[in-house]
Amino acid sequence: MGPRARDWTQGLSPALRDALVALNALARRLPALCTSEGPFRREVEATTDRLAALQDDRLLLGMPEMGREHLMVTLCHVAAGCCASQGGEGKKLPKCVDRPLQLIARSVGRPPRLEFTELVLANWCPARDMRSVAASSSSRPPAADGRPSLSSPLGPLRVAWRFLACPDEEWYRAVHIVLHEQARDLVSAIRVGQVAICDQNDLGVVGSLESISAWLNKFCDFFDGQFENKDSRTESVTFMRMEPFISHSSSNDLTLEETACWVYMSGSSPILPAVHAFLGVRFCAVRAPASPEADRLAEHLQHLVEECRTLMPRLHRVFVEELEKPGASLRQYSFQRFGNTSASVEQMHDLEVAYNDALNALVRYLSRRVHLVSRAFPALAVHFGIYHGEIEAFMRRSRLELLKMRRRAHRCLER
Repeated sequence: MGPRARDWTQGLSPALRDALVALNALARRLPALCTSEGPFRREVEATTDRLAALQDDRLLLGMPEMGREHLMVTLCHVAAGCCASQGGEGKKLPKCVDRPLQLIARSVGRPPRLEFTELVLANWCPARDMRSVAASSSSRPPAADGRPSLSSPLGPLRVAWRFLACPDEEWYRAVHIVLHEQARDLVSAIRVGQVAICDQNDLGVVGSLESISAWLNKFCDFFDGQFENKDSRTESVTFMRMEPFISHSSSNDLTLEETACWVYMSGSSPILPAVHAFLGVRFCAVRAPASPEADRLAEHLQHLVEECRTLMPRLHRVFVEELEKPGASLRQYSFQRFGNTSASVEQMHDLEVAYNDALNALVRYLSRRVHLVSRAFPALAVHFGIYHGEIEAFMRRSRLELLKMRRRAHRCLER
């Protein structure tokens, strides 16, 4: 069992513990057994007897929540390996994997397929030995200058399950583990803003906007450092080799363009939907893209935004939906304050500047996502560049002009 599993496996039956050990052994051997359309699926089928305890609904549903999440991540990786092996011909999963996957997926409230939650958010464990620490530190920027690092209160982290076990895959997962581990600061800034909106506290709202801008800019610098220090020449090859695992499942298939869009928005990650919702701007909103290719990317992204909502963990989905409620966005609050004659010019100025700075930081962050996609899918770099140009134009049109609006209102009243 992995390091994260030791705390919750103590109360499990011996048969279930043995089955989990066998399943973890399969997941650990994924890179070796899937290479060159290897025999991974046959190995899974040959382990059916050892996985028999996973067919017992009572045993699985009696597991603690952390155990079911761990099992969901492991089963999804094993299922992806089965679908990717044998040239993608085996779309129907072995029963020893499919049945427990369906049950566990229902219990955690997500579809039975590999998504960003299983690929990154829950796919880590604390490194307890020096070799694991050394492996993860190669993906970690120095912490002395205040930039994010691959660490947590539990100690250094490492990726748990892999498909290829190559440096590019490790790097992609590691930087996104860092991103989402540090997202607690972003959530805290949003919560502060929500309280300030309820209290009609302009200083609190401005502080929330400044914290959101600082978080986005911090990770722009983080990605810049990663891009500068990492060789990108093998990344496109790595993503092409990972594509059968992350783009195809027993119930879903993505084209290469859709996979690139998935990488751009980090799949079902709640970060981009939450920031857009709180700022009150539509995600992936463009007007008449300048090329058919950019138009197609916009359609793919809109479809993925809708689909990925159901793939989020339940609490992430509730958080995003809470931010999307009428009157919950900072943009709506700013317009309400504009309509309040008691708000001073200085308050309007501070709100306008802080909000527009947050939009600029968001555009800057999105440009780093485009850069990441361009490194992994160079054939689509031009199309994503055109699409990002449309996003920049949309954000410019979305900037607040509260002071100009107030001057116009005063001129109309003076007539």
